[in-house]
Amino acid sequence: MHFLIKFRKTTARPALLDAPDPTDPDLAARSAPSTQADRIHVARHSQFTAYLYLYDNPVYEEPASFLTPSADGYALTKGCCIKDEQASGHLTGDYLRIAWDGEGNGSVQRPKMSFHQLFAYEDARCLVLASEISLVLLAVPSLASAALGEIYDYRFVYECITREWGPRTQLEGTFVEGVSRLMPHHAVQIRGGSLHIQRKPYQVNDSGLESLYLNNKDAFYERTLAAIERYCGELTRKFAGKKIDINLTGGLDSRLSFAILDHFRRKFSIDVIARTGGEANHPDVEIAQRLASAVGVRHDRHEPRRDERGNWAGSYPRTLEDYQSCFRIAQGDWNSNDFCVSVWIPNTPTVWGTDNYKRPDLLGAVGLNRFFARRIFPSLQLLLLSLDPVNEAACIAGKHNLADAKYEFAFHVLRRFSPVLLDIPLVGCALPLHYVPPHKTEKESKENPGNLAHGFFDSALVTKGLSKIVSGGSRPKWRPLRSLHYRLRSPGFAPRFFRKIGLYEIDTSRKQRIAMDYASVASMTPKELFANRPQPCP
Repeated sequence: MHFLIKFRKTTARPALLDAPDPTDPDLAARSAPSTQADRIHVARHSQFTAYLYLYDNPVYEEPASFLTPSADGYALTKGCCIKDEQASGHLTGDYLRIAWDGEGNGSVQRPKMSFHQLFAYEDARCLVLASEISLVLLAVPSLASAALGEIYDYRFVYECITREWGPRTQLEGTFVEGVSRLMPHHAVQIRGGSLHIQRKPYQVNDSGLESLYLNNKDAFYERTLAAIERYCGELTRKFAGKKIDINLTGGLDSRLSFAILDHFRRKFSIDVIARTGGEANHPDVEIAQRLASAVGVRHDRHEPRRDERGNWAGSYPRTLEDYQSCFRIAQGDWNSNDFCVSVWIPNTPTVWGTDNYKRPDLLGAVGLNRFFARRIFPSLQLLLLSLDPVNEAACIAGKHNLADAKYEFAFHVLRRFSPVLLDIPLVGCALPLHYVPPHKTEKESKENPGNLAHGFFDSALVTKGLSKIVSGGSRPKWRPLRSLHYRLRSPGFAPRFFRKIGLYEIDTSRKQRIAMDYASVASMTPKELFANRPQPCP
């Protein structure tokens, strides 16, 4: 599911509340989200209007699964969650819950680490909350009709090009100025139709669990793994006697989810099929086949197609239209090696390996909610290890600088749910508590010829489309000019000026892809760009 909630403020001209919303035709269409929806449900309550974009996927069912009316308003829930009675009845899982009443008051609830994105825009007329940036743009007339190059947040764009893998400062930013990213660990309230954000530090919330880890590790793992078992049991119970797919590799993340799924497939008679993409001798394929064989489940391999240059077809941009299609999906939240032009909508419930347990700090949590969240469709996949106890375990490890805690956590998960998988090597790493020599290297498992291929690059288009931050020409030769050039680029210098990057500095295939991604759509309006929806992958 994708969604948009729009609150029309009474402080704008009251007469506007009785007039039709000019953005309604764009929003009340199945083509509004980045991937065309199968159905749409619209709910109106007082000054709020909620648009739900639904998909015919077996994980979820009807609007009632997402939108529940109450005496004074509505509550919208996106994602997987259960009420854990053994944890004081608290919700656990990976979910996003927004509640609101007829007076313009409401709240947002999420776990501290989540795949579910939330974006906001607010002005004197309205407040907009949505699961995608493109939906926000379509809901605000002044943004929907503006060329993207005129509304880019160029500090955000600059960091995307120059600091793809390094620390960033624009954690709450998006590619559009005025559209903010609401972080999962912040407290968000709606009061009188206005957004109030309490920016809390990213820290351990469960001091009792932290004390257990430091003083009684066996009790810590018993409590944490029991919570995982309760959650995953409730999640998989409804698929008893049915089929579930899992995307399986030779790494640690998918193996942990596979171990949990193996435990519950035997308990609930679930037909599991493991799927891996790659050539027959790829390390991920070799190990995934051994894992599937060890527990007696079927394994299917997807053979990648190659283009005329020998690269994996469809894995890198070759035309201007490729970049534009990618931007419709990525919306500024993909790294250069995640090129994709459509989102896969599975016909069967599908498990993805998640790495919450490896993300001990704020930057890790932000990366999950930004880059990883755009690679998958979290409402349509089963995320077995994305829940509060796992998030807390990672945060405890980060607080105490426990670099090997992720391997310790993985060992305990495998030993509890499917110990036979401990004896099969991992690709590129090993568990210290149960050492098995690695199978090949991590670099070999991540080799994708398309990631290294030089995609289509048009320097004139980049110079024109990103003229506010990109200057053409060659490297500055005079020392004073070079000094000024780098001072302009430094984060602390003259923030009232846009930082500049010379075209000569966009010197790698990765930087070129990111720059082209933004430049390719700079002259288009959101209406023009987001009207032509890519169809889901078969």
